[in-house]
Amino acid sequence: MAPVGLESVLDSCVPRGTVRLVHTTDPSQNKSNRAGADVFELELIRNLSLLYEVPFSYGQQLARRRADTQRAHPADGAERVAVQWRRAQDAAVACIDEFDQRINAVGDVAGVVWEGRDNHAAGVGDVVVEHVGCGGATAGCPPRTILSCKSIGRTTGEGTQKNLGGKALRSLLGVDIDTARHEMYRESRVALQLASDASVAQVKRTAKQQPDGRRRVVAVGRRHRDQLVAATLARAQRLSQQQASLLLEVIEGTDADFGPDDVVYLVMANPQGTTVEPAHEHTGHITFERTSDSSIGLSVDGQRVYSLQFNCTNGLGVSPLCVRVFYVKGSVGRDAA
Repeated sequence: MAPVGLESVLDSCVPRGTVRLVHTTDPSQNKSNRAGADVFELELIRNLSLLYEVPFSYGQQLARRRADTQRAHPADGAERVAVQWRRAQDAAVACIDEFDQRINAVGDVAGVVWEGRDNHAAGVGDVVVEHVGCGGATAGCPPRTILSCKSIGRTTGEGTQKNLGGKALRSLLGVDIDTARHEMYRESRVALQLASDASVAQVKRTAKQQPDGRRRVVAVGRRHRDQLVAATLARAQRLSQQQASLLLEVIEGTDADFGPDDVVYLVMANPQGTTVEPAHEHTGHITFERTSDSSIGLSVDGQRVYSLQFNCTNGLGVSPLCVRVFYVKGSVGRDAA
């Protein structure tokens, strides 16, 4: 169980340099960037480490992410850090009841590990709570409580469930997104009349500088996105149910690396509050259909549960060509035990 004196313990986590907590109502001010999301995850780890009296090993990473957030947002960076800090406190409190049940079942907390961006995690877990194992825990396989963390600025939506990278798309669907991305940049250089060896950074700069540059490269990107959606859908619809189930397990984080005593929880923080609940887990007959120019719906027993969103900013934003999976709010599934 968590130690007595919860509020005093968590109050010790106040980030230095942050003098006040500001709750803004402007969605643009609340919008999370990646560094801010990392602050949330790392602050949550720090809180849980204090509560369960285990070492916290990410002080340098937390300090760097705080600095990154404040540097990216000079006007209100300290306030953004404070928002993530408060959300992490609320999340730690919300975890206690769930963790008490888990501790009774599988043993005390042995450590809290960051599986976020620095570790390039393959699963859905951003924070992993490791247990010492006891009672029903499977011998030789220490149980984990896996936290999929979402700290978002919007009041609706559940954030990204999973990013499907090139390796996953190749192994699960036989789709080569890396080749598509390479070809997209080749055509973008032609559209901008750049040398064939021009760097991606030069493509970005030129697209922004030329009066009609952005429109031309976005048109290239959308064409490749449409081709990628069509190719992915064709492959997905040819999957056997066993293959489709493997894709679903990867999306939900219950694939080969998922232990017999592991569970996944969603930690959701937005301007309306913070919740911790068992992750979505679905079984049944899986089908796929195109739901828009840029998305494919994944349904289980006829009910859409996930949307595969194909994004293309053609190198002008964070992700030049990628596939993100979103949970469809309101769908019904079997909650993880």
